[in-house]
Amino acid sequence: MSLSPLRFTMKQSNYITLFLAPLAVLAGIALARAPTRWMGIGVLAATSSGLLLAALQQADYRAFVGNSKALALWIDEQAPAVRLVGSTNNAALGSRWQLPPVGGAKRRPILAWRDLAQDPAPTAVSTPAAVGDIAWHVAIDPQTLGWHAGPEALSAPLACWERVDSVEPVDLAWSNHAAAALADGVRWLAGSGAAARLATQLEQLGRPRPAEVYQAPGPYPARCPAE
Repeated sequence: MSLSPLRFTMKQSNYITLFLAPLAVLAGIALARAPTRWMGIGVLAATSSGLLLAALQQADYRAFVGNSKALALWIDEQAPAVRLVGSTNNAALGSRWQLPPVGGAKRRPILAWRDLAQDPAPTAVSTPAAVGDIAWHVAIDPQTLGWHAGPEALSAPLACWERVDSVEPVDLAWSNHAAAALADGVRWLAGSGAAARLATQLEQLGRPRPAEVYQAPGPYPARCPAE
């Protein structure tokens, strides 16, 4: 279980549901037996806190996957020879957000670092261009870098990479905007100590950092040609 109230992974959400379901039944029985006044207070407290946690859960998920969705739309706009390598989440979710191919063109999936580690040969990538014509691009997504990263995963650009674009996250929800406004309010009321740390956590939910896209020279994007 996560000790951070602002960080729940998808699997942990399932575990939380299993563990809290019996407690929710017991709480409902207790509220039903309570006096009317206390029952109203209990329902109000449970509903308000539940909506708050649900909003934080939604904001956390949308902030986590926003760059992956944006990169899927980005690769659809690029030339046929462009190949994109990113995090495991970029590859897994991006392929589901790409637009359908038009005119018989093949879909260009986003590759994960672990895919390159298993088969580092560029010829393994289905492409109409020659291997030497492949324009390798690398996405550094700060939201999903450490999620199921393979042995070849990189957290910072190499010296030979050239930055070509900054991709802003898409499909953010109202809860992300609410978290950003709440972060500004907390920082304005108390800008130091525990309040500052809380504001930083809310800022990450409300304003997730964009993914940076770099062009990598050479036949293998995880290495500079001279290495």
